[in-house]
Amino acid sequence: MRVARILSHTELVITIDKNQKITTGTRLDILDDSTDKIIDPVTKKNLGGLPILKETVNVKQIFPNFCIARKNDSSLFARTIKSSIAANNFKSIMINRENLTIDSNILNVNDSEIEPEITAKSSEPIHIGDVVVIANDK
Repeated sequence: MRVARILSHTELVITIDKNQKITTGTRLDILDDSTDKIIDPVTKKNLGGLPILKETVNVKQIFPNFCIARKNDSSLFARTIKSSIAANNFKSIMINRENLTIDSNILNVNDSEIEPEITAKSSEPIHIGDVVVIANDK
């Protein structure tokens, strides 16, 4: 999927394939061209990279070959708090400048070796031709 047209500051036209399971409300991530590189600690070889998010939108209207998607209204903060409170089972609260994450499945890791994934959105604007993927619910 790709951004085909920018309708406004809140709506985009996104190409779709008939085989993709897109419905009204499906969350789509618009990705930056660059990635957060992962380097093998022994060989120093570039293993590839994690995608960097530009924005998340929700499918509003579906046509045979494209859909119209609108900026996602609910924030990561609100979704995370809601689901964590509903589960009423969390062990830690991790905060950074971009979002609040409540995590109930903490791993026993060496804290000095933590190198977080880039969670801040890319500062690059959305362009026609940007890659779009179905969003993972985190």
